[in-house]
This record gives sequence, C-alpha cells and structure tokens, in this order.
Amino acid sequence: PTSATTCDATAWAIDADDVVCWNVNKPAPPTIRHFKSPREVGISNNYICALDDTGLHCWFPHDNLEITPPALKNPQHISSGQNVLCAVDDGGLVCWGHGENRAFRLVEVPKLQHRPLKVTLGLRHGCALSEVAVECWYWEDGGKLVLGKGPALDKPTAVSVNQDTSRWNTQEKHWEGFASVCAMDSRGVNCWNMVTGETLPIPVPLSRPTQVKMYWSSEAFAVT
Repeated sequence: PTSATTCDATAWAIDADDVVCWNVNKPAPPTIRHFKSPREVGISNNYICALDDTGLHCWFPHDNLEITPPALKNPQHISSGQNVLCAVDDGGLVCWGHGENRAFRLVEVPKLQHRPLKVTLGLRHGCALSEVAVECWYWEDGGKLVLGKGPALDKPTAVSVNQDTSRWNTQEKHWEGFASVCAMDSRGVNCWNMVTGETLPIPVPLSRPTQVKMYWSSEAFAVT
C-alpha cells in the first residue's frame, strides 16, 4: 500500500490502483474499488471520496452505493474532517458535508487571501496552506463561519489541526476547549489556538523539523 489511514471503525488503504476499505472491528469482507492512479482519499460521515486521474469519486462503504460529488474544476487535493470534506480545485477551496437523502450539501468557506495548496481539517475547524501563509477558520454551532487568529509565518511548508474542539457553549457563545494549530515555516514550528490567537508552548527545542502533525485534543508531534 502507498497510503493508509483510519476513521472511527473504518480503515482504508491505497494499494496500486485500488482503494481498499474495511471495518477494523468487524470480520466482514473489504470493499475494493478500482481507480486510475488514485492519490488521495478522504473519509467523513461514513462516506468516502477518492481523487484519481479522472477526478473525484464518492461512495458509501457500507453498501458501495455511489454518490455524486460537488462539481469541481480540476481538483488537485482533498482533505477530510469528521463532519466535512474539502477540496482544492482551480477555483480555490470547496467544502461540503452530508445532507439529506444521501446528498451532499455545500458548506460556507472563507474568502482566502492566497491560493491554497493543501487543507487540513478538524471537527469544526480547518486551515489552508499556501506558499506564503496559513489561513484558518472554524464553524460555530449552527454553521456560522468565523475566521481564525494566528501569527504571521515565513514561507510555511506544513500545517495540521487537532481533531477535537471540545464543545460549543450555547449560552456564552464560544468554544470551551482548543481549536489548535501547528505549522512549520522557515523559522521552525509554531503552535497556537485559532480562536484566541494564543501561542501554545512547545516543550522541547526542535532542530531542523521536517514534519508536524496534531492529533486529538492538543497533542502534537514533529519529525526532526
């Protein structure tokens, strides 16, 4: 396999020209779908989308039923969170979630200042990486879009967000918990809370980091 990941009880792997999906907790036969040079897979809300040389293809792994994805112009990258999936195409950033009757519904996205190259998504938040900046946002309860705060970066090369934003306080109208980001630029690794803009500490000095990744809550690791 050239790539693999998991989401809840479902796992997938890209194996040559096949995308193989299975449930890690159930002894059931895997779902295998053939594509033309698949390069990325996103899984969200129990559906899967694969990007190959012919475009974007989406289906439900439980019954293998295909679902028509949003109209995209030459998609180059996809990324998935728990409730939303985003793509970068010739027009910029497009995001969608799972609507009624197994149909997709478009999700409001920010008007980015720079053309995105890649996107990273959490439960209700995301960041777009361009050649000159990292632009972040989050969706409040009800889907309202809010632009995130963060430091100015110098030639960023990677960004990752945590997967858990805790819960939305409906009375005081704010997140309780972190919507955290770590990014790597020419000066090293920076981590912050996109809601408050607060810088998050890095416990050890990093020498020449090459990768950075966030997980659930505010856990992160870097490859040096």
